[in-house]
Amino acid sequence: MYYEALTPQSLDYYAKKYLKNPLQWEAGSLGYNSYSSDNDFWQADVCNISKALLANSTAGTLSRPSNEDCILAYGSGNGNMKGWANLLVVTRDTVALPYPNTTILLQFRYQEYVSNSTDNNWVCDPDYLIDNNYKCNYKHFAANASSWTLGPVNANAENPYVLLPSAQWPIDYCLAQGTDIPGKYQLQYSLIIMICVLVANAIKLTCMILILSTHLEPAVTTIGDGIASFLQRPDLFTVDRPFLNRQQARRFKKLGVGGPDRWRKPRFTLRWWNAPSLPRWIITLTLCIVTIIAVSLLLEYGNSNLRKGFPQVLRPYSIGFGAYNSAATINIFKTSITSPTAEQFASNSLLLSLVTVANLPQVIVSCLYFAHNTVYTSMVSADEFSRFSSHRKALRTTDPRGEQISTCWLSLPWMYALPIALSSSVLHWLISQSMFIARTEILDTYGQPGPISYLDVGFSPLAILLALLFGSGMVLGMILNGFRKLKPGVLAGNNSLAIAAACQRPEKEVYVQLKRVQWGAVTHPEGVRPGHCCFTSQDVEAPRLSELYI
Repeated sequence: MYYEALTPQSLDYYAKKYLKNPLQWEAGSLGYNSYSSDNDFWQADVCNISKALLANSTAGTLSRPSNEDCILAYGSGNGNMKGWANLLVVTRDTVALPYPNTTILLQFRYQEYVSNSTDNNWVCDPDYLIDNNYKCNYKHFAANASSWTLGPVNANAENPYVLLPSAQWPIDYCLAQGTDIPGKYQLQYSLIIMICVLVANAIKLTCMILILSTHLEPAVTTIGDGIASFLQRPDLFTVDRPFLNRQQARRFKKLGVGGPDRWRKPRFTLRWWNAPSLPRWIITLTLCIVTIIAVSLLLEYGNSNLRKGFPQVLRPYSIGFGAYNSAATINIFKTSITSPTAEQFASNSLLLSLVTVANLPQVIVSCLYFAHNTVYTSMVSADEFSRFSSHRKALRTTDPRGEQISTCWLSLPWMYALPIALSSSVLHWLISQSMFIARTEILDTYGQPGPISYLDVGFSPLAILLALLFGSGMVLGMILNGFRKLKPGVLAGNNSLAIAAACQRPEKEVYVQLKRVQWGAVTHPEGVRPGHCCFTSQDVEAPRLSELYI
């Protein structure tokens, strides 16, 4: 996008002189942060655009929007303006020029003037900027711009907004060039990354087919599979220990001491959080809390940098999901390159470094998801096991037979598997909108690529905030679920030794695993002979307090 401000007299003079003698064109005196370049391309580009604008003006093909419409169209500070391209801003006849022979008061290309320090402030006049702490609300200004003036900015190291109110130019009208190029998009991909993804998926598919075709044994995926397996073939190691809980199973594994034991009432109400081990809780919560704190600090650091270093970013959270903003970029590993060459664009090392930075949060969250899912699996398994002590149920297995019910190859029931999987997908999507690779190629009015392009890892503060809140909500939900009560019984969790001990069915009972089963006492103590507790399809009773069972 290109802009110029001209006096009406100089517009006519300029058209007559330079359209007849285009080789005499010079850049002119620039009084408004033009960001001009000394290279030949810049001068030629400015010359061609200026000549085209003047020719269109002379031919009457430029539109003349009202000043309010002009400010609203060109003050948004984003390059995807619909329907508008280059612009001429014409001053009034009474303008007092500091340099009478100056033809062009200001000129700049949109993508260079809209920079990290100036953004869209060009549309607001000096008095408005001074009165509003050098911040330009172009919509508010347009609604109240009965008179519109422009003025030069004399930036220095101490203050990038040193205005010169004495040199103000009242604006008479705008001449705007129409266009049908609001923004073009391309699908770009890396051949080497695509090949790596295809190879990795081919290897995974091969492994899945190999396992399904060679491992024909019944799968032990759920706690129902484990119970069915041990009911079909009782474990010899746990014959004399019928109701091991998780802690007892660990001690029994080390000592190997069996025998009858007394049924005792738990010292406290069993809850879901008792199912996962303490080290598992500590590791999972520590990783989650450290990640949440780190992301919070980095988000605040990024927002403070945006507010301090880029005054035009008044509200960092106004940057949309996955929306590129030149101020919101990450340069931790020096991966951001302005105006990269074709060779740099095609460089696999550059692209891989950008991909690594942008996708590092995805890897971290995937690891946290495994820890999160393991805690849930342990809690839900303990709940599923404890329910067998209160009523008779069918076993949930991967290959249902008899009265067994299907689990659709999920270790967790659908009630928990679907919400957890959906939550994980939403979180990964939010992260994909939080950090992303942005390659921007700037096209001129005629759709041709310009000399300036950008390659960055961008970030969206709003998406990061929502991902942070959503992830924190998942952790909080896991903790709150831990306060749910378990049914009275044996706290086995997903400990295979404790499950095996509970499956020491009566010797004469067969095909128990195909029926609806319940855990409890099938016999009670008779004299010195202990009773027996196990999973069975027969009628059971609750174990009696302080009595011996085996």
